[in-house]
Amino acid sequence: MSVCLGVTKGIAVSSLGIYAGILTTGSLCSYKIPSHVITEHLRSAVCRVGEAASTLGLLSTGFFSLSYFGAPTHLRHPYLIYSALVAPVSALYLWAISRCNHKCHAKSKLSKEGKTGENKQGQNTPLGDSVVDLGADSKVPSGHPPVKEGARCPMGCAVVTDEPAHADLARSPGCYSKFAMHLTVVTGLAIAGFVQSVIGVYGEPA
Repeated sequence: MSVCLGVTKGIAVSSLGIYAGILTTGSLCSYKIPSHVITEHLRSAVCRVGEAASTLGLLSTGFFSLSYFGAPTHLRHPYLIYSALVAPVSALYLWAISRCNHKCHAKSKLSKEGKTGENKQGQNTPLGDSVVDLGADSKVPSGHPPVKEGARCPMGCAVVTDEPAHADLARSPGCYSKFAMHLTVVTGLAIAGFVQSVIGVYGEPA
C-alpha cells in the first residue's frame, strides 16, 4: 500500500471514527437528558455538533471514495465503498424518517382540528399574540439563519407542514422518543461501518 493511499485511508477512518463517536454521544444524551433541557438550553450546542458531524461525514465519504477509485484494481476492496456510504445513508435515513413522521403528525393534527374546528369558529386571535420573536434570544450559532426571518430547521416539522418557524420548538415526548430510537439505529450503522473499516485497513497486506 502506497504512502498516499495510506494517508487517505487514515483520514477516512479517523473521520468516520469521530463521526460514530458523535452519534454515540448524541444517542446517549437523547436518552439521559430531558427533552426540554435540550430544546431550551442546548439548541446552540446541538446545532454546532450537528454541523461538525456533517463535516466529518463528508470528509469520511470523500476520502474513502478517493481511496477506492484512486487505488489500483487489486486494492479496490469492498469495505472502502461500504464505509463511504455510512454517512450518506445515515443522513438520508434521518431526513426521510423526519419528513415521514412530521407529515403523519400534520395529518393527525389536521384531523383533530377538523373535529374541533366548529367549536372555535368566530374566535379571532390578535396577530400580536400569535407572533413569537425568537431572533435575539434563540441562541443559534453564528452564521445560522435567524429564526425571526422565517428560517426553519430542515429536520423540523415547520418546513414540512408550512407552519411558522416557532412551531419547531413544540415537541411531544413521543416525538423525542422516536427520534432517539432512530438515532440509535443510525449510531449502530456508523459503529458497524467504522469497525469494518478498521478491520479492512489493518487486514490488508502491507
